[in-house]
Amino acid sequence: MRRAPAFAVLGFLAALAAELPAQPPGAWQSLVEAERAFAADSVRTTIREAFLAHLHPQSVLFNPGPVNGIELYTGRPPRAGQLAWAPEVVDVAVSGDFGYSTGPHQFRRTPDGEVLRQGYFCSVWVRSASAPWKVLIDLGTAQPTPVTLDVTPRDPTPAAGVSAGAGAAATLAEAERQFAQAAERDQVATYRALLARHARVYRDGGAPTEGVLPALEVIARRGTLARVTPEKTDVASSGDMGYAYGRLELADAGPGAAPVYYVRVWRHDPQGWRVVLDVDTWVATH
Repeated sequence: MRRAPAFAVLGFLAALAAELPAQPPGAWQSLVEAERAFAADSVRTTIREAFLAHLHPQSVLFNPGPVNGIELYTGRPPRAGQLAWAPEVVDVAVSGDFGYSTGPHQFRRTPDGEVLRQGYFCSVWVRSASAPWKVLIDLGTAQPTPVTLDVTPRDPTPAAGVSAGAGAAATLAEAERQFAQAAERDQVATYRALLARHARVYRDGGAPTEGVLPALEVIARRGTLARVTPEKTDVASSGDMGYAYGRLELADAGPGAAPVYYVRVWRHDPQGWRVVLDVDTWVATH
């Protein structure tokens, strides 16, 4: 019996989508303000204090692999320096309890000192009826070219998402599993099939890309993937947005090569799950 192609299965899963109620008023703006407050605290106090105040108890940071963020910063002494950033792209699930934010960041040793590191961050946020927005997942990239923090937040997808239905968590996990397997065979074709039109792709050492074609140019420069190992997926309560993170192994990586970790944000539309943000710590070459 012929096996159905992976992307045909994803299309079938899209047929299980359900209608969603309207997003709670002010949900998008509230996440923008939460990200801005986090950034302001980092400048006003210390990096350590700001992260401890805004991280979720189950937060995951990468050091270089996934670790609990609260435990990481609790055990880390305050360090000199100023980390500043600003939200540029923000999107929130229809439920209003899950979203992501991304934008430029800069690190200086002193407030008036030269920029020693810059790049882009990716943060997944969650909130509940009894708790404000907190950072659940955070991963960033670095690049040699300057960035500006003078950015205006925007919503990349003003149209509401479409719920994947009661089985959203299972269908996202399956989408991520199929993505990982397909990318091991042909990552360019896999990304071409499943990137959203407005998708952003970040790689260490290079500027962010937005849109499918620029992303594919960056992805094509990377060596063959020997293995993609998803470690965690989760979805918004509305079933229209979720994330995945895991580890990559490159076929041509030499002994002792640094591990590569990724975070992917998915959004469900009428055609199924699509990748809207893809970040990993592979060092891009230009």
